[in-house]
Amino acid sequence: MRKFLFIPLLFTGLLRLPAQSVAQPADPFSPEDPGFDAVYQHHGVPVVEGRVVGLTATECRQLPVTYTLVTPFAEFQSKRPVTLADDGSFTLKLDYALPYQQIWLQVGDLFFGGLYADKRLRVQLDAQKLKATNGVTFYGDGVQFTGPDAPLNVYLAEYLTRRSPDQQRLTMSRQMLVMRAGKNPDSILPAFRRMTDSLEAIDDSYVAAHPSPYSRILRNENQSGTYAELLTAYWYKRMPDSIWKHVNQHKAWCISNDGMQFYNYLAMYSPKADWLKMRLGSAVELDSQQTTLHRIAPTLHTPWCRKVVDEESERTDRNISAINAALAASKVSGDSVAFGRPLFKADFGATLYKLDHESAAGLLGRMAQAFPGKAIIIDRWATWCGPCIADMPHSKQLQSDAAGLPVVFVYLCTKQGSSEEKWKLSVFNMRQPGVHIFIDEKLDAEISSYFSFGGYPGYALIGKDGKYKPGALRDLSQIEDRKALEALVAR
Repeated sequence: MRKFLFIPLLFTGLLRLPAQSVAQPADPFSPEDPGFDAVYQHHGVPVVEGRVVGLTATECRQLPVTYTLVTPFAEFQSKRPVTLADDGSFTLKLDYALPYQQIWLQVGDLFFGGLYADKRLRVQLDAQKLKATNGVTFYGDGVQFTGPDAPLNVYLAEYLTRRSPDQQRLTMSRQMLVMRAGKNPDSILPAFRRMTDSLEAIDDSYVAAHPSPYSRILRNENQSGTYAELLTAYWYKRMPDSIWKHVNQHKAWCISNDGMQFYNYLAMYSPKADWLKMRLGSAVELDSQQTTLHRIAPTLHTPWCRKVVDEESERTDRNISAINAALAASKVSGDSVAFGRPLFKADFGATLYKLDHESAAGLLGRMAQAFPGKAIIIDRWATWCGPCIADMPHSKQLQSDAAGLPVVFVYLCTKQGSSEEKWKLSVFNMRQPGVHIFIDEKLDAEISSYFSFGGYPGYALIGKDGKYKPGALRDLSQIEDRKALEALVAR
């Protein structure tokens, strides 16, 4: 099943690199380069700090802030919460000493944008200016970057804010073309080339008008996106040698959506030694990730890859322990009052709750308290997530099949990008039974981090014994019928 990942439509792709009008330093190292190990050993973890000015201490405490960190693993997005200090300051924690890491920052309704962290970046957001324009995306009045990484971020953000309608239309059209490739991807190549030529011309004009050493990174990102699209069209099929030659020679410089999608899809097509082995851990559940990491680690010969995999394995162990500790800390009551007073009880078997200012540990404790002796199927979803909505009819049928079984379905819907009214309307339109909880952005980010969910939907199983069963539920489609559900509940 495909997941809805947090991937805004940003850069277009380029298939060539025209000459630049400004002096260019040496190209950055790609993670697959032999010399990257020395870069990693001496680079240091990038530092990203910021501050939201113009808010009271109370407003700072109430403002939801999350960031999604792009990582070098198959589930390449890690969503995390961050709490503003009373003076509006914050720090985004990065895990690894990797250059050019992309971070997606969401600050309430004030700001949304992609950041690139190489050494040090400071972001200042003027809340009053941002409110006056109903929020800013990427860059604008009220957004200020400072620090060594500021020029790079300004250049890329201004590029995104200046995209023309033609550029956006061509980008969408090319993505739709790839989705329609089907069994004969060769048939789309002429149209794909025409669209790419048009996008190249637009970008050539932009770079000529805005010369910068950072145009190399812009072009590399664009090229990664283009080749990622081609690789999706040729999944499990042979790509023409003339095209494969260029795809195989490409090296992504950034730990970004475009860069990591390129390597994910390339790993499916033709793995490249240690760097791509890290992409193979595509399991959603934590124990499956852990098993893959343990299997991969002894085969790695590149020091920086081995170090990152070992650290990720330790982080996964900590997450599993934290989940089970939260479940064990609950006081058993067998009463759904653990979630507070319900907003509504529907005649089709749905009970709706809303939780604000709760922690992931607190929510898991509430679940264990509310449903002792029952297995809990957790479904994390969003009202705007197509794959989430597509899974709901099967989930409804499973609940019907589950009559008499000690199992409860708990649906956690994120507030991000939605509203309480949209959530209620979705539940009622689908007539989806079960326990429905509307959670705020911070709690959604904590749940994502706990279970290492890489996108929407995300599934997890809590057993009848009140313990997390990592690896038991990776995809709802694996529960085909009542028999399969019985086997799952019995674990």
